[in-house]
Amino acid sequence: MTDDSQTHLEAGISRADILKPKVTLRVGCWNVRTLYQTGKLAQVIKEMESYNLELIGVSETRWTGSGNRQLATGHQIMYSGRTDDHHSRGVAIITTKQVHKCLLEWKPVNERIIKARYNSSFAKLTVIVCYAPTEDSPEVEKDIFYDKLQELVDETPSHDVLLIMGDLNAKVGSKNEGKESTMGKQGMGEINDNGERLTALCQENRLVIGGTIFEHKNIHKLTWTSPDGNTRNQIDHIIINNRWRSSLQDVVAKRGADVGSDHTLVVAKIRLKLRKTKKIDQREPAMNVAKLKDPDVRKSFQTQVKNRFTVLQNQQELDLYNFNKALLEAGEKWLGPRRRRKEVWISDETWRKIDERKEKKKKILTTKSHRQKAQLQTLYSALDKEVKKSARADRKAYIEKIAEEAEAAASKQDMGTLYKLTKSLTNRFQATDIPIKDSNGKTMTKEEDQLRGWKEHFQRVLNRDDPATEANITPAVDLLDIETEPPNVEEVKIAIKGLKNGKAPGIDRVQAELLKAEEHQTALALTEILRDIWTSEETPQSWKMGLIIKLPKKGDLSNCNNWRGIMLLPVTSKVLSRIILNRLSDTIDHYLRKEQAGFRKGRSCAEHIFTLRQIIEQSNEWRATIYINFIDFAKAFDSINRTALWKILSHYGIPNKIISIIKMLYRDFGAKVICGSNLTEEFIIKTGVKQGCLLSPLLFSLCIDWLMKETKGNNKRGISWTFTETLEDIDFADDIALLAHRQKDIQGKTEDLATYGKQIGININSDKTKVMKISKIQPAAHHQ
Repeated sequence: MTDDSQTHLEAGISRADILKPKVTLRVGCWNVRTLYQTGKLAQVIKEMESYNLELIGVSETRWTGSGNRQLATGHQIMYSGRTDDHHSRGVAIITTKQVHKCLLEWKPVNERIIKARYNSSFAKLTVIVCYAPTEDSPEVEKDIFYDKLQELVDETPSHDVLLIMGDLNAKVGSKNEGKESTMGKQGMGEINDNGERLTALCQENRLVIGGTIFEHKNIHKLTWTSPDGNTRNQIDHIIINNRWRSSLQDVVAKRGADVGSDHTLVVAKIRLKLRKTKKIDQREPAMNVAKLKDPDVRKSFQTQVKNRFTVLQNQQELDLYNFNKALLEAGEKWLGPRRRRKEVWISDETWRKIDERKEKKKKILTTKSHRQKAQLQTLYSALDKEVKKSARADRKAYIEKIAEEAEAAASKQDMGTLYKLTKSLTNRFQATDIPIKDSNGKTMTKEEDQLRGWKEHFQRVLNRDDPATEANITPAVDLLDIETEPPNVEEVKIAIKGLKNGKAPGIDRVQAELLKAEEHQTALALTEILRDIWTSEETPQSWKMGLIIKLPKKGDLSNCNNWRGIMLLPVTSKVLSRIILNRLSDTIDHYLRKEQAGFRKGRSCAEHIFTLRQIIEQSNEWRATIYINFIDFAKAFDSINRTALWKILSHYGIPNKIISIIKMLYRDFGAKVICGSNLTEEFIIKTGVKQGCLLSPLLFSLCIDWLMKETKGNNKRGISWTFTETLEDIDFADDIALLAHRQKDIQGKTEDLATYGKQIGININSDKTKVMKISKIQPAAHHQ
């Protein structure tokens, strides 16, 4: 807060008066009795829009897990539920897109509490949404809830506007003697045990129960109605800290809001102006390349691209930057950004029934006759069942429609569309914006802290220490017969054609479909650019950056180690990589060991698995003893020492020009991690082969091939294979199965593999490396 603001406060001017311009933030809380129900979330969003609510705290969502996701309407929902598969309890915060831009941090505490903090013009806004235990819950459960709530209040900065809202299952009554600073006289009912706990919490922390200080009719204070309609209580509350009490303008129950719940929506008006958080580096949306399937759009796009490239060539300004710019400008004009598909599956008939149910509720609320009210309640219950039945039918029809589209895609061999439709049918949404923990196990709730945490994690994973002992790798005497001249047009066209569609773009936002849309002029322009790069060996700036997408594995997802990353690279760099790969692959493959099956054309890992099964069966049949050591390397792709990699390429006779071009692709290469729509700061990657690069499988195979040759040496420690040869190992890419008849041989080979592996940066993961012994020889009996 500024010095001027503090002066005004000391002069007796309220904090609400200094919040200029005077903007009202409308918030609400509601126990919706499950968002898990079909169509319920859409109904809640509609009521938010009807009452112009910008933020709503939802209780009893019954969602499992926690996460942060954007809805088809643009609203954002942050939720926190149980960690098991039991659908009960659960809380959430739903905001408009504008309010979400003001988010500073959020924390899914447990299935009863969620916390979020927002930026504003003068003081930050902290919102805690709760779903308290019921009155008849065990004392221990209540103690745990209030202890955790107190902990969150304690860690909230004292100058924040603090809002606690939700279904607190607490009746506070109207008697406020000795509690004047905590509540007014507008409460309802007689105070209960939960009410005593709540008022004690408020008194201790100088909080005010908003629903008790504003004078309204009783019907606009009551928030819960029993199923029989005879009992009504005020148990849902919106609470604010006393420091900002004058900012709270009103708290009222909106009886007209209806989603089939026995709780009433509680709405508060707060004089507060939220402000966007400082701009973080964000990822630009991809182009809607699906529009290129339209012949008219495709033709217009092609014309603009050809004209633009012609102008650039005439002005001698054709470089990679202007090449990408021309494609993106044409894409922005004729394609536009890719938008999320808005899933509107609730039919007009169902919405009509929802409106009819809402009208019936209004009649129940305005009818004074107990007999008529009972009749209307029966009709309301019947309508509620019809709404649920109709929503389920709509959902079923929507699923059947998607299934038909998936079947049609399968018949056309459109695997991309089939995968997307299948994923939507499974409805298994995996939240990726979960707050992570730091090295001390503390949850990082601030967005900038999480971005820093992800950067530090991948920076540590993708940068390994140099080997203590350098590998003795001798260069080849004779070089392989591989073309070293700059790329020609035909090679570029083949490389562009080989790019896969439907892939996310890199930092340059150029997609494969944009290159393929215009086949002739685009290939000519790109060939000219690639020839210049080939000659100068200078890395374009856009090629020095990759984007890392984090994908969840098993275990606690708040632990960064339970995530893996895949890299998005500029598509134009993939064209050059494809050209190099096409020149290398056929020639190099003849020099690789036959034991290696991974990343090789015509050599399937499935065939090696069959071979291994045959070895085991034959060993059992002939009562031979076999030792198999299944080697697992720790992050092998990311650990290759690049100095050793360049030596290995030279060892296999790859021409120096090709090695120089590959080095260029790795020079000063860095990455940013994608976190939602934000990007972390850049960090440099110094070890490993590039994730997502077309050359990486071949480069890695060469490293493993050299490693296994060195491990074998001149020794024959494997199993008998032919009259003159032994089979030392079977390789499945980076998964190695060492073979031997004797225990000392398998031990020696493992030690040699570890020694030579460390010299090129690869280390054995001892936790995942397992030894199998196959033997039918019975141990000798011991007699006493």
